[in-house]
Amino acid sequence: MAGLTAARALHDAGWKVVVVEGRDRLGGRTFTANFGGGRADLGGAWIHGATNNPVADYADAIGLRRTPHDLDPGWIYDAIDGRSVDDDELLALLRTVERFERDAWSLEIANDPEASASDLIEAYLDTRSVSGAARERARFVLELVLSASSGPIDELSPWLWIHSEEDPTRGGDEVIEGGYGVVVERLAAGLEIRTGAPVRAIRRAEDGVEVQLEGETVVGSHVIVTVPLGVLQAGSIEFEPPLPPAKRDAIARTGFGSFEKIVLAWDEPWWGDESFDLLYYAGTGGARRFSSWFDMSAPTGVPTLACLYSGRWAQVAQDTMTDAQLVERALAVLSEAAGVQLPAPTDSVVTRWSSDPFARGSYSYAKLGQQPRDVGVLAEPVDGRVLFAGEATDAASPATVHGAFRSGLREAQRIDPTATVPGSRARRRAAVTPRGDRTPARVATARAPIRRGRGI
Repeated sequence: MAGLTAARALHDAGWKVVVVEGRDRLGGRTFTANFGGGRADLGGAWIHGATNNPVADYADAIGLRRTPHDLDPGWIYDAIDGRSVDDDELLALLRTVERFERDAWSLEIANDPEASASDLIEAYLDTRSVSGAARERARFVLELVLSASSGPIDELSPWLWIHSEEDPTRGGDEVIEGGYGVVVERLAAGLEIRTGAPVRAIRRAEDGVEVQLEGETVVGSHVIVTVPLGVLQAGSIEFEPPLPPAKRDAIARTGFGSFEKIVLAWDEPWWGDESFDLLYYAGTGGARRFSSWFDMSAPTGVPTLACLYSGRWAQVAQDTMTDAQLVERALAVLSEAAGVQLPAPTDSVVTRWSSDPFARGSYSYAKLGQQPRDVGVLAEPVDGRVLFAGEATDAASPATVHGAFRSGLREAQRIDPTATVPGSRARRRAAVTPRGDRTPARVATARAPIRRGRGI
């Protein structure tokens, strides 16, 4: 999304642009695939906060339809007690989340750079004097809210969230009719694109850059590097001369985590006419598994349920189970929660972004040990020739599609201030000023990127 946005803006401003893509398809971590007789987004799926959102503005400008699609849970199944959580208990849990998002950031531990999100949850629950089974359920829900950022709960840094730039987007969650694949197609129309062309090396000189592919070299005045952070961390691309030490350190310190999907389709919705949005509670921490289920029938076009799972459990599941085993375990969870023997799905797909060599993970997260300035350092050009974009370089909206989109436009405008795409209203630069002067009241809006990690 970052690369295609940058290429679209520069192409339309009159520049000769070549897009180089390692995969045999476009879109990167946005991938709308044929599924069950419909179309399913296997990567980024939602627009998170449609107001002040550049993706929503672009979709409107090119005539795409957006529809609301909330991520709120409809019910919770407690696998430990073997029952659904009743309405009063569910309301209490939702109030706990609301109060956490309002009050937790004023706790002293929230400003401790060595404290994790797990520590913050425990400290907050202590202030509420929550104990027993109610405490464990509350911790479970709060873990889901925070670990949507893709990182393990004990590696997430609340201190970094407080000292990050505020996300300007507002409003609820939406999907684009036809999926993000439609956006990809429109951005890519008319561009010179080479797929199946992994980049092996990037060499810079005073008068330009060389991008080394397998058996071919592409020469240009600039290169905008939009590979995921996981690819940079793996050293898959050689930079000559090497990247500056400060950038290498920022790459290494920034978190890049696991957020995966199991998507299941049926001929008929066995769950009936109501939307099936479920949280499955089987414990906290490492015991959490296949916890978040969303009814994706409307955007997919066929009866579809998607399980979203993240953090350390996602890493374990991906490393130890085959696709068939993951589907089998997910169906067992659904059957237990619904209390019925399920019909076999007509189609299923398991994402493996963590082992994808062109991703090596799902998206970035605020990691313990990372510094507030690191996002700005990730976005800084090298020698004015090698530029960097991608969700991990957007200070306000990391881990989102709109963060990637905005970063691509940012770097295009660094090369040519007149470069733009339909619907674009504001220009943003890479410079980041830590917002450490925030009051707790302002922090309440700053937490938005935490929840919006669900975007994938």
